Amino acid sequence: MATENKEGCCTYPFLKSLLRVFNFIFLITGIGIIAISVWTLIDKFNFVTVLSTINYQLITYTLLLAGCLVIFASFLGCLAINKSNKPMLLTYIFLLALIFLIEAMVGILGFIYLDSVKSELDKNLNETFLTTYQYDEAKTQSIDFIQKEFKCCGAMDFEDWQRSKWKTENSSVINKVPDSCCKTLTEHCGIRDHPSNIYYDPCFFKMEELIILHLSNMSAVGLGISILQIFGIIFGCCLFCHIKDDYGERI
Repeated sequence: MATENKEGCCTYPFLKSLLRVFNFIFLITGIGIIAISVWTLIDKFNFVTVLSTINYQLITYTLLLAGCLVIFASFLGCLAINKSNKPMLLTYIFLLALIFLIEAMVGILGFIYLDSVKSELDKNLNETFLTTYQYDEAKTQSIDFIQKEFKCCGAMDFEDWQRSKWKTENSSVINKVPDSCCKTLTEHCGIRDHPSNIYYDPCFFKMEELIILHLSNMSAVGLGISILQIFGIIFGCCLFCHIKDDYGERI
């Protein structure tokens, strides 16, 4: 059975209590990370669908992975602390370092991607609206959701719908804009594009604002929690050095 060494500036019981407190906070942050990631995947799915790159999804899924690792590491850390088990504690420290790298990467990638969000939307959002509506079911549902949610019409201008693939390649379409542009949604309400009937605001700026805000929050969470890991690594290493092996020798 491993025994504890009480030498040093911090006693073993103090370090053990300190690491327990950290591990509890660590567990709470893991639950929070998973909640934010799942909420993003569910609630923001319609906004993500119309993006041309997978950067947003990649950041979200990576953050979700980090959250799952946090939960696993927290339970492992609890066992390692209670049993004063050096191999388990070493594994715990390794996981903290790995999670630190993942979360730091999420934060950095998020802030880097922020710089390209506007140019990506400017370059691809209008094309997505005009070429995929009614030709891609998932994107069609997302576009309708976005126009209804943001009370907007068209990526850059409601008149863009007149040159969309949906309008120019379907002679049976009598609408000037999709029904989701209407202030009062009824079948074929988009046949009139008068301002009393449809929204004139473009969706581009509202999409840009939402994505930048949410991406900034995820990046801040990733970087903020990664800093917390540094304290856990330090506490874990100190505790590791205060535990002797079965022969009374430090590893």
